[in-house]
Amino acid sequence: MHQLTFCSANLRNANANDGADAWSQRQAFLAETLQVLAADIVGVQECMDVQRQWLGTTFPEHTITSGLPYGNHTPYEYAAIAWRTSLFHLQSSGAFHLSLTPRVPSRSWDTSWMRVANYVVLRHRLTGQDICVCNTHLDHIGAQSRIASIDVITQQLAHLAHLPTIVMGDFNTPPDSPAHAKACAAGFVDSWQAAGHRDGTGVMTFHGFRGAAWPNISGERDDARIDWILLRDPERRLAAISAHIITLQSPAGRFPSDHYPVVAKYRLTS
Repeated sequence: MHQLTFCSANLRNANANDGADAWSQRQAFLAETLQVLAADIVGVQECMDVQRQWLGTTFPEHTITSGLPYGNHTPYEYAAIAWRTSLFHLQSSGAFHLSLTPRVPSRSWDTSWMRVANYVVLRHRLTGQDICVCNTHLDHIGAQSRIASIDVITQQLAHLAHLPTIVMGDFNTPPDSPAHAKACAAGFVDSWQAAGHRDGTGVMTFHGFRGAAWPNISGERDDARIDWILLRDPERRLAAISAHIITLQSPAGRFPSDHYPVVAKYRLTS
C-alpha cells in the first residue's frame, strides 16, 4: 500500500493589486504552507510566469509543467501541475481549451475568459501504475460554460478512461451546482465527500484573504467550496483516505492566498 497526497491551490495571480496581501508579501508563507502539506502532486491555478519560476526554485524536488496559458490578454495564467520526481515518471501530457473547439485557442458559451485544462499521465515508480492528473480553472462568470466545460474535460480525457483519473482545480461553483452534478454523472467522485465530510455552513475554500470573516464582509454564501479534487477510478486502484481544507495563517494573521488550498490523500494499490 502506498499513500499519495494531492493538493489543489489557487495562488492568486502575481499582478493583483492586493496591498498587504500582494504576491511579494505572501510568497514566503505560501512556500511554508506548501512545504508543510508535502504533496506528491500539486495543481495550481492563476500561476503567472514569475510564480512558475518561483515554484521551480522553491520546490526543486518536483517537476513542473505549465501547459497551455489561459486568459484574454497578457500576462497569461497557467493551471500548472507539479509532481514529486522521485515518485513519478512522466509518460505523456496534453492540454485543451474549454470550448466548442478544444484544439484551437477559443472561447464559447457565456465564458468571460479563455479557459483551459492541462493533464499529465504519470507512472508511479514503485508500482508501475499510471495515473492521469488534470488541472483546470473554470470560468467565474459563465454558468453555462462551467457545465459545458465538464463535458469537454470528460470527452478529452476519454482515451485515458482506463486509468485512475484525478481532476482538480478551481471550479468557481459550489458542490450543489449543475457542474458538480455533471462531473458526478460522468463517474467522478468528490474527495471531500468520499472522505465523509459534509458541505454546508462554514465550509468554503474562497475567502478573499479574510478567512472565516469573508461571508460577513461580502454578503456571499459561506458554504462555497469551489476548489475540488475529483477522482474517477472504476477499478478502485485509488481509495480516498482523507480530505482537508487548509486554513493556515501566518503569525501576522495573513493567508497564503485568497483561496484555501485543498488536500486529498489516497491509498494506491497496484
